[in-house]
Amino acid sequence: VLTWTLSITLIVKMHTLYAWLLFPCVLIGLFCWICFFIRLPLPKLKPGVYEIGMNPMSLSWYCQNALNRALLVSGLKPLVLAMSWSRYLYFRSMGMSISFRHNSSYQIIINDMELVTIAPDVTLAESVEISAHTFLGTKLVLREVIIGSNTFIGKDCFLGPGTQIGTNC
Repeated sequence: VLTWTLSITLIVKMHTLYAWLLFPCVLIGLFCWICFFIRLPLPKLKPGVYEIGMNPMSLSWYCQNALNRALLVSGLKPLVLAMSWSRYLYFRSMGMSISFRHNSSYQIIINDMELVTIAPDVTLAESVEISAHTFLGTKLVLREVIIGSNTFIGKDCFLGPGTQIGTNC
């Protein structure tokens, strides 16, 4: 809501065609900026096994996943993930280690972005889901997901916690 309000206020004050052309860029930039600054005080996710409850790592995991879902709830997901520069900016603002030289559909789902590493020249097809967490009873298990360079991940693939894909795959 804050992103929409700030963007519309800027547009209304400018009253020009250029302002309307810049509206998507301003909206995406503000959204990424807000995500980045909300994430700053949260502890960085680390691989391991954690009790679900009131401990710093599970609270950080929960807050970061809620922030990731804000992209979907706000209706900005198709806009942000449709362009390579905005997709890169969003993934970096959420803590993901990703190369600018990647190609992906806007219909991908990536959870636990701090634990995901995507090397250059990776292609993620439609409906790929990457998750670095799972639950074992009352435990939250976090593991890194690493995708090597020059790799193609096909449609409807799921990459779970601890997945490591080498180069040229």
